[in-house]
Amino acid sequence: MSEATLGPLICRYHLTPRLGVYTVVAVLFATLCDGCLRQGSRQPRVAFDYTQVDVGQVVEGQRVEREFAFKNTGEELLVVERLVADCACTAALPSAGHLRPGESAAIRVAVDTRDMAGAIQKRVTVECNDPEQRTVTLVVAAMVRPELLLSSRTVDFGQLNEGMEATRRVRVMIAHGADVRLLGVRSTNESISAWLEPTGNPAVVNVTARVLPRRRGQGSALFGNLVLTTTSLFTPELRVPIRGTLTEAVRPNNRRALVTGYWDPGRLRYCPPDRPPWRRTHTMPPQTVARLAL
Repeated sequence: MSEATLGPLICRYHLTPRLGVYTVVAVLFATLCDGCLRQGSRQPRVAFDYTQVDVGQVVEGQRVEREFAFKNTGEELLVVERLVADCACTAALPSAGHLRPGESAAIRVAVDTRDMAGAIQKRVTVECNDPEQRTVTLVVAAMVRPELLLSSRTVDFGQLNEGMEATRRVRVMIAHGADVRLLGVRSTNESISAWLEPTGNPAVVNVTARVLPRRRGQGSALFGNLVLTTTSLFTPELRVPIRGTLTEAVRPNNRRALVTGYWDPGRLRYCPPDRPPWRRTHTMPPQTVARLAL
């Protein structure tokens, strides 16, 4: 900056040329810093009315929906970048993704309570461009009351040898005050049959599942579901997983083992030889049978 440019300022403030240059530079620097500070203070700000809500008691299978209102209290555009739910049973959707200063919006959170019981808390994380609050966690709490109480949530057949039959039962009890009935049961696995067995109590029903003999080549795992059909408005179908493993029977070719019997590790029991009853040996311990089978 030349002295011709600084002349009016120097004359106005009665400054010497050297002192006038320093003063003008200081003024310009202060003005620039003030502008930077003002620009830095112009940021978006997210403000929620509340971040946690308790809906109280709900019936299992009921869909719970709540809205969380928020506002942009800053001076720049607020952007909702992403919504992350903590499980697949929870969904969230904002009414607007970009908010100008002073605008308001809401985030709708929906929770599917199927296969839930007791106290639950589902969370949704909101990610935005607020530099002071990059994430906000929304919480939906509830107490889920099941209409049907099961003695077991799975049907476990354990380890079975091929050709064996096995039966498992699950007791189903109708919760107090629930207006619901069992209509039937079916199995998604063709090797497993299922039916309902009434009891003396109209609020209690036994569900029986039986594994039919399976041949070699039908697979080594039992899986599927027992599907209970009900009159419930919230849970018209209730699925109970089926688990189990199928193993081949151990039949050694050693002649002495065929005469004295053998120990089957799959069934964890002593198997007598394939001889007439009057020539079978049932009193030999498993250790002796295993030693003779070598």
